[in-house]
Amino acid sequence: MFRGFGCSHKHSQPYPVFINSNMKEREKMTGRAFHSTFIIGIMAVFAINVCSGTASLSWTKRSDWIDVTTDVNPPAVPNDANDDTSAIQAALNMVGQSSSLPKVIYLPAGTYRISQTLQMSQLYGVSIIGHGRDTIIEWHGSQDGVMFFSDGLSRNRFVGLSWDGRNTAGIGYDHRSTTNFETRVRHEYESFKNFTIAGIDSGTGASTATAETMVWDCEFDNCAIGIRVGYGMFNYYDWYICRSNFIDCGTGIYSDNGKTIISECHFENSSTMDIYSGQVQQRIRRCTSKDSKLFVKYSSGSASTNSVIEGCTVSGWTDTTSAVRLGNRGPYTIFDCYFENPPNTNPPIKCDNWTSIGQRVIYSNISSPETTGIVTSTQTLNVLYEIPPGFKTFWRMDADRTFMNEGAISDGSNIIDVTQPPYNAVKNDSGDDTSAIQSAVNAAISANNGSIVYMPAGNYH
Repeated sequence: MFRGFGCSHKHSQPYPVFINSNMKEREKMTGRAFHSTFIIGIMAVFAINVCSGTASLSWTKRSDWIDVTTDVNPPAVPNDANDDTSAIQAALNMVGQSSSLPKVIYLPAGTYRISQTLQMSQLYGVSIIGHGRDTIIEWHGSQDGVMFFSDGLSRNRFVGLSWDGRNTAGIGYDHRSTTNFETRVRHEYESFKNFTIAGIDSGTGASTATAETMVWDCEFDNCAIGIRVGYGMFNYYDWYICRSNFIDCGTGIYSDNGKTIISECHFENSSTMDIYSGQVQQRIRRCTSKDSKLFVKYSSGSASTNSVIEGCTVSGWTDTTSAVRLGNRGPYTIFDCYFENPPNTNPPIKCDNWTSIGQRVIYSNISSPETTGIVTSTQTLNVLYEIPPGFKTFWRMDADRTFMNEGAISDGSNIIDVTQPPYNAVKNDSGDDTSAIQSAVNAAISANNGSIVYMPAGNYH
């Protein structure tokens, strides 16, 4: 028996599977070799361009996707003045754990209006997808309301949705589980604008944690906080935030008790700070910051926080004390960073913990040509280790650099569905589907045009 999964975890629920015949073209785009014909998930791998903004996504609707504009009654009607809350929630209610139920909810391009919180609870392997910057969901509800409540979701994906709080909604996604431990949730090609609390929030009022969460190629614009991780709760570990922009926010990423890996993100004009870290360690790599007040601030305390800042460029910070403020014990490892356009000649890094607790700072290959030094440390208990840079040539990124893929991303237009004629695989029965699936694969190989062999959610024998 073959079961389609939304990710590679063997306990996942059934989920759509794609098989793409045009692997050589994919190797050219990504620089990676593909030795298997199976592509698992609802999005292919695309080249990453150095651009800014949320991508426009193009989709070809599959046979088992729930379209909020056609598959619920009454349907959602984008681009008008009516409330679409009930229609979208009705679509969310149609997905489920059973292999006989759909797993993908589809929002075609357009602007949708909601006035109440959308919610999903205790579901595995479900995706909600839209067209990136072209699928917009606007808040027309109460002040500081929540647009989407995630309660105990696992292995779910949110792809290509643009959330606009209109300076009224408090939170875009509220990962506040009262039921199951949330894990392996993915946010991709989404934007979050104009939220009074946070674009994505986790921890506030939750009974259990949300961990192993990925935020990729997303934009946060004019939010009080872009992403808040583990607010008031521990065990919000392994949040991987990559290739995302944080523009004109109060704080870009506020990691209270969460453990994050922040890679290739761009911060600009943060009025409070780009990144806040509480009592656990963070990894910050290859990020850029421009014209924000602070780049990173670690809370004071006695916790051991083995944190890393690597390969970052920070330009034009406005805090007159420093760009990076170190609290807790550390150890901190900071290397291959560049600081420019400071507000004064003070060093860009400051040890700023309680006088009774010493800190450990290891640093190397840091350039700050316009300041009088690299690290300010006035406490006698602190220990600083400067490691010579060795033979590596210093290389800096421009502070304006962003990492998101902005260009249009196209789904395959040649879809071969194994359940449709002439293949006619029958999922969720006891019949043998080998011949039907093999025939679909052979057709894709013969076409040699990037065809996608699609297996709707279900069990295949």
